[in-house]
Amino acid sequence: MNDIWDTATRFLANRMKTRSQLEQHLVTKEYPADEISEVLTQLEEYGYLNDANYAAIYISHSVPKGQTLWRIKRELTERGITEANQNAGLEQYMDESGNDPRQDELQRGKLQAEKIIGQQRPVDEKLLAKAGRKLVSLGYRSETIYTILGEFMGGRRK
Repeated sequence: MNDIWDTATRFLANRMKTRSQLEQHLVTKEYPADEISEVLTQLEEYGYLNDANYAAIYISHSVPKGQTLWRIKRELTERGITEANQNAGLEQYMDESGNDPRQDELQRGKLQAEKIIGQQRPVDEKLLAKAGRKLVSLGYRSETIYTILGEFMGGRRK
C-alpha cells in the first residue's frame, strides 16, 4: 500500500489534479482497483484531492481569458469533473470573486469582438468573420455570436 500511496502523492505534488486524472495514472501503473479506490478516498478525505476546488480554480483562470462558461464546463468534463462538482466550483468561484460569469459573458464577448473590429464603421465582412472566429475559438455559442456581431452591424443583417 505504501508504493501506491507514494506514486499517488508524487503525481499530485507538482500541481492540482482531478480524481479522474489520478485514477487514470494509477491504472496505467497497474495497481489493483481496490487499492486505487482506497487511496482516492483517503486523498479526498485528507483534502489533497478535491474536484470542486479544482473546478473553481480552473474557472478563475479561464474567465479572465474570455472563455465562456460552456467551454469551461466542456473542458472540465473532459478532465473527469462531474456536473455536481462543476456547479460547486462555479458557486465557490462566484462567492470568492463576486463575479457571475453567466451574466458577464455577453459583455466579455463584445469586448473581444471590439479588440478586432475597433472603431471602424461600417464594419467590413472580413473583420466580422475574424471576430466571429475568435468568439468561436473562445467557446461562444452561435446565438451569442450573432447577437454580438449584429450590434456591430448596427442591428441590421446583411
